[in-house]
Parts: sequence; structure tokens; C-alpha cells
Amino acid sequence: MNEPVEIKVKRKLLSSALDKTSLSLPAGKTTYPYLSQVLLEYNNEKIKLTATDLKKAITTSILYNCESEGSILFPGKLVSDILRKLNEEEVSLFLNGNQLILKTDKSSFSFQLMSVEEFPIIPFAEEARELKISQTVLTTILRQGLFSASKDIEREGLSGALLTNNKNLFRVVSTDGHRLSIGEGELISFPTQNLFAMISATDLRLVEFLNSGEDVSIRWDQKQVDFIQGNTHMTFKLLGAKFPPYEEVIPRSCATILNIKTQPLVQSLDRLTTLNQHEPIKFSLGDTLTLTVNVAGVGEGIETVEAVEFTGNKLDVFINPRYFIEALKNSNSDTLFFGFNSSQSPILLTNQKIPRTDDLVGGYYLALIMPMQI
Repeated sequence: MNEPVEIKVKRKLLSSALDKTSLSLPAGKTTYPYLSQVLLEYNNEKIKLTATDLKKAITTSILYNCESEGSILFPGKLVSDILRKLNEEEVSLFLNGNQLILKTDKSSFSFQLMSVEEFPIIPFAEEARELKISQTVLTTILRQGLFSASKDIEREGLSGALLTNNKNLFRVVSTDGHRLSIGEGELISFPTQNLFAMISATDLRLVEFLNSGEDVSIRWDQKQVDFIQGNTHMTFKLLGAKFPPYEEVIPRSCATILNIKTQPLVQSLDRLTTLNQHEPIKFSLGDTLTLTVNVAGVGEGIETVEAVEFTGNKLDVFINPRYFIEALKNSNSDTLFFGFNSSQSPILLTNQKIPRTDDLVGGYYLALIMPMQI
């Protein structure tokens, strides 16, 4: 960049694009200063913004006709914070040598720039296959499938999420060893070769920020998975760990099955956890579900929830209330089926009849939770 360049752009448009791109910046301090920067490229068609932490990258662009072309590396988070606090509709970016000046009628901020050569090249998926899915369906699947992932990033096999499809059905699966969740929905289009990839669950949650309403394309190769919506491109590197053989632990049948409305159960659990959020809650299964919690030195709470349908034997099971509330709230279903085989075996929650049939209506949701041993 030799000659000074001025770029005039709508503040909200630039702020929105920069906020989305900055999601891939490292959360804390980094040993590589360039990773705290955002790459801005401009030409006679668009302004393109890119940020990365080397494990993921986000690129988004704004239509813009600039008389020249070039690129700069600037402190994106700092500029993003300032843009959010300005009131003017339009801002000017003056690019001059190693300096960026952000200016409005009443404000002016200058920033020293880093060398563009230090910024890594962000590859797109090579020889990519492509799936296409509705944004609404994808968002639901992610919320249903990701909440069971471990928060411990050192446990790569459990902090990651499995992405896979079987022809027209796309699935996201996660587990932390104590619980498992699956979100599944229908694809708009799919290739002959199925997807089977594992990426960080924490990173994958960023896909929910794809919110323009357009369909989302998912492309992948042996190194990465890309999510593309409109002018935004998210890239995630694959994890090296293998996902656990989760299908082996899902019960094929259940001796006791309970069909119950979701919201009354959430409300009952919420009231009982007021006494103590970590105390086990006893489920007494029958035509009526009775929930009981005893907290030493505090007291007892009892709730009853009417079952829509009950088959099998009566049973008492102790559950982790936090795990159950998360599974219920992420189900996106008015009613759920609960499957039990014993007081010590995994508890099955699903929005489809047990056992599952091939004649599905809408998306598929499943959660598996280990009971607590008292």
C-alpha cells in the first residue's frame, strides 16, 4: 500500500462484520501477536475481514467499490469496541503506511499496524464435498447435540463433537462420559460420500452466529470442515482424537417407558433445585411421576407431574438435576419419551417413540444420562 486510501462505510455494517470475524480471535493472551489482529483486504468489489487462532478462522465481507486494492493488519477487537460505542451512521478508515485512522465528524482514533506478511494464509477445504442445510434446522441440531461435550479441552475425545450424515440426515453428537446428546435433522442436499468429522464443540458453537436466514453450506476434506452462509465463511480444523463408539451404549429397548410434557417437568425441577442445585433428585416412576429431594439441615421438597403415558414397572431412580434440566431445555420438544431399564442403567430421553422407528416426524433428538448412585 503506497498511496493513502480512504474507505467510507456504514458504521453498523462494519461493526457487525467485525464482531462476527472477531469471534475467532484467541480468548486470552497469545504468544503470536499477529493472532490478536484482523486482516482487512480491499479491492474494487469488497472489503474482506479475516481472523484466526490457527484452529479456526472466520472470514466475512462487505460489498464496496474501492479505487485501489491492498491489505492491512489491525487490532480488530479494539476497533470493534470503539465502533460499538460511536453514534454516527458512517465512519471513515484512512489507511496510510503503517497507520490506520478511524474517523467520524466528532471522533478520531489512530492505530499502529502490523506487517501483513505475518498473517497466516487461511485455506479453504480442498477437493471438498458439500452438504446444504436450513439455518433453522442447523441451529436446532447444534443446540441439541452440543451441550453434553466436556468443558475440559485436554480431553480432546470428549470435548469435541462428531458431525456425520447418513444420506439426507445430518447429525451432531457429543458426550462427556456421564451423558450423551444427539441432534439430527434433514438436509436440503448431500453428496454420495457421507461426512464423518470431529471438531471442537466450543468452536462449533460459533456456527450459531450464522444468522442471515440463508441456507448454510457445509464443505469438508481430510483436514477441516467449512460452514458458509452468504458472505461469511467459517473454517474449523479437525481434531486428531477418535470419537467414542457412542451407538453401543444407546439401549435398543426399555422395560419402563414414560411419556411426559417437558415444561411442567422443567418447572418442577427448577423449584426443587432452589433447595440445593447439586443434591440428587429421586424419580419415582408410575402413572404419576413423583420427584423428591432431601437436603440435610434444610428440608425436603416433593413435586408430582402427570404422565401422558406410562408402561412397564414402577421404579425409583436418582438423577443429576443439572444434567436433566439441560437435556430438557435443549430438546425443543413439548413432550418427551423417557426410557428406563434399571436404577443403575442409562436413562434415555428422546422426542420419538421408543424404540425408534424409521417413520420419523420432524427432527430427531436423543439424550442419554447416567443415574446417580446413592
